Amino acid sequence: MIRALIICVLGAFMAIVVYAGQVGYGRDVPEERMEAPKAVHESQVKGYEFSYQLVNTEGPFAFYRNIPYQLTEQLRQNQDVLEGTPKPQLILFITDALGNEIVDAKVKYKIVGPQKDILEAGGFPVKGGYAAGIYCTDPGTYKIEAEIELSEYKKTLVDRFAFYNQP
Repeated sequence: MIRALIICVLGAFMAIVVYAGQVGYGRDVPEERMEAPKAVHESQVKGYEFSYQLVNTEGPFAFYRNIPYQLTEQLRQNQDVLEGTPKPQLILFITDALGNEIVDAKVKYKIVGPQKDILEAGGFPVKGGYAAGIYCTDPGTYKIEAEIELSEYKKTLVDRFAFYNQP
């Protein structure tokens, strides 16, 4: 009887210690406010849904340090402006007719920016989608052409649209 009472008291004491230790967990770390992605275009092509969104990601220099892509001269000149706070990057999310994410596609982008500069880039995986490496920081109309190669299904799909961005 005493042994059972001691075990119950020790168990309750341990539960209180664990609870008290978790109450203040994470208070020293400021919460990072995440903005919701901004949908810019959605389309269906041959049963596949394409959702283009502007998602805040880290600036290009922090991003490109981790990925072996070469920076354009324009990005090198604007390094101090583009570094730091998250920037809205165009990302394509692909799902099939059953709602399953397509994660093994090859995406090629051709993007004409507001100043009529042209960017052609291969898409690379970011946050469950395919990023173009373009940070839509300028206001104006962006014309997008995406060529999506679905290797598992041996299909190539093309999607074109334009959207007006007001940062």
